[in-house]
This record gives sequence, structure tokens and C-alpha cells, in this order.
Amino acid sequence: MSTLTIDVNLWGPPSEQLGSDLKNMHASGTFVNLAVQNARVGYFNGKVINISASTNFEINPSIPEADPLRLRGAVQQCLDPHSSAVHSKNNKYQRMSIASILQRLSIMLETIETTITAVLCFIKEDQFYYTACPLQFNGKECKNKCSKFAENLWLCPRCQTQFPECNYKYLLQMKLQDHTRSVWANVFDEVGTKLLALYAKELYILQYDLTIEKTPHNILNKAMFKHYSFTTLVSTNTYNSERRIKVTINKVQRLDFEVESTDLLVEIARMGATA
Repeated sequence: MSTLTIDVNLWGPPSEQLGSDLKNMHASGTFVNLAVQNARVGYFNGKVINISASTNFEINPSIPEADPLRLRGAVQQCLDPHSSAVHSKNNKYQRMSIASILQRLSIMLETIETTITAVLCFIKEDQFYYTACPLQFNGKECKNKCSKFAENLWLCPRCQTQFPECNYKYLLQMKLQDHTRSVWANVFDEVGTKLLALYAKELYILQYDLTIEKTPHNILNKAMFKHYSFTTLVSTNTYNSERRIKVTINKVQRLDFEVESTDLLVEIARMGATA
């Protein structure tokens, strides 16, 4: 009832018998209560529960303690039907709320590929690009960050080559907000170009062109406060003993509310059939 989570590791026969049943129920979207007795609490990248030969299990037990959990599960699915492993028919990644992602990564160090449906509520304007190497490296554009070496000369530390003109690539830091939480995310060049409908170099030039009304501020603002579907890579790392979460957006598209409503109605019907 605390809304916290913990991993349970199944070994041996329980992993095949009980594990198979739990996997099938979870895949079908069923909220499962699992009673575990005589288990051992250990620590591996966070606290975990390990079973032993004396551990007993029961799925959806008929005990008083399970009733409030069963009710909480039903309410949770109604309020946030995509917080668990729900897959959209148009997307191979599971869709999760921001709160669900942060809660999951607060327990374990891992990497999650998931879809977030959220509002883009803020974009940092002070540094929306980086200077990139335009040369070819191993048959592809280098794109490595370069720096000014001398007057009208740039140097790429990867290629170890000087060139007269650099390229410009997006490096956007933006804040995503859904109905549960908010989170900061990074957007690189390909996704930034699709989001803003401008190349980074074009946006860079606009900030020095005083003859037109289009400015980076106006263009960035135009992309904000709209609903998007973000395909993200979310990972955790530790820096100075502090756990940090890194969100990188690999794909973005404007939310189609007609498709969204249809998917939610299908999900509600499925929950009603399994209730």
C-alpha cells in the first residue's frame, strides 16, 4: 500500500511453473496479487526478495490482507492503464507513465525503452545546438563536437582535421509532463529537426537575422504545450554516489487524439472483461 516496489527472484522449478503463470497473466494485463511466505531479503542493485526451498507462493490469495491490494489494483488500472507493460498496436515499446518509470528506476539500475505520452512544457533556449564536424568518418558524417582552432578554422578531436566551416546539430534539453510527474529529456539532431521543422543551422542563423519576425524563441515556443508521443531510452547511472536518470528521445510524433481515444476504449473494454 506504500506504492513502493521490490523485485522477487524465482529460481529452479518455481521459475518455470509459477513464473510462467505470472508472465501470462501479466502479459494479458491482469492485475496479480502474489503472496510470498518464508522468503529471504537480499541486496543486488537495490533490495530484492530471494526464494528458498521453504518459500511458499499463492496467486490471488483469499485472505483479508489481499482485499485492499485488489481494490488498489483495479483503481490503478482505471487511473493509469499504461503504467504496466501495455503495448500499443502501433508501437513495439511498452507505454508507461513518467511516475512509473521513475519508481521502477529508483529500485534497479537498468535501461528501459518505452513510450511516454506527455506535454512538452519547456525547452531551454540558452544552448539549443552544438558545433559539429561535417567530415566523413568511417563512411558516415562524423557529427562529433568540434571547437574553433583559429580564425576561420575548426578542429575535430576525433578526425584530427582542420576545416573552414563547422556544422550545427541540435542538443535540446526539454521538460516533459504527463498526469503523474515531469522529467527532463535530451533531444538530438534528427528528432529535433522533425520536432521544429527546421535544421539546427537554420535556427542558428535566425538568431542573427533581425529582418524577419521568426526567432528561435518563437519557434521553440510554438513546439511547446502540445501533446506528443515520445519513444524514449531511459537509463540510470551513478555520479558521486548519486543516482541520476537520463532520458533520451529517439522518436517523436504529435498525438493523434482519435487513435488515442480508440486505444483507450479498447483498453477499458479489456479491463471490464477481465474484472
